Amino acid sequence: MMKLAVRSGRLARNPAEYVPLPRVRRASKRYLTHDEVETLADAAGEYRVAILFLAYTGVRYGELAALRVSRLNLLRRRAMIDEALAEVAGRVVYSTPKTHQTRAVPLPRFLIEELAQMVVGKDPNDHVFTRTDGQVLAP
Repeated sequence: MMKLAVRSGRLARNPAEYVPLPRVRRASKRYLTHDEVETLADAAGEYRVAILFLAYTGVRYGELAALRVSRLNLLRRRAMIDEALAEVAGRVVYSTPKTHQTRAVPLPRFLIEELAQMVVGKDPNDHVFTRTDGQVLAP
């Protein structure tokens, strides 16, 4: 804010420029066990595969929601992540992933059959994961 105030001419100089900042303490991360992931996925009902996909691929939710059938290669067990969606001002907006780079994400062998069942009869441009009414998952 101070830099912006200097740039816009509201301040002649930044009075906080040489103020030392406190060290950022990172909270320790907690990861679910395989049993906890399985329990969570089972509790998610129709979204079971989505929970497993998120847990075992590491993709972000917006990347999962934007994933299209054509971006799955089940024979090679890969998902191409090249798109993400977000909600901006109440509207769904498509963009590039956070890193702005396409990446191939390995898929766990145990998910392949369930993913294959999910995409049967879908158009290549259809989303893999949708709401129960077929609409795009909300971010």
